[in-house]
Amino acid sequence: MSEPFDLDKHRAEQDRARALGLGYAVLRDIILQAHWEADDGISMGRAVELIREMSLRAVDKAVAEERTAVVTYLRAGTAECRYCLDAAVIGFAGRVERGEHREEKP
Repeated sequence: MSEPFDLDKHRAEQDRARALGLGYAVLRDIILQAHWEADDGISMGRAVELIREMSLRAVDKAVAEERTAVVTYLRAGTAECRYCLDAAVIGFAGRVERGEHREEKP
């Protein structure tokens, strides 16, 4: 059984997509160019490539925002925690910020 449609959640997701660069105007322009009959239009394949490129940029932006949030959280946590090793947590936050926490380096 599916969940009922949540309009507020849908709007928030659409706002997030726009903030990440997947706005109506840009997508509309790509779609219109793909359907343009004149010689200056683009192929459907190129339109798909452009949308993929936009999506990858949006993902990269979202990942960077999430990494910043994690680093901020870790650094803020050291001020609240009296029993943890502050230097270790701050060092870990720095490694996350640089992407060193991943097996595959950026």
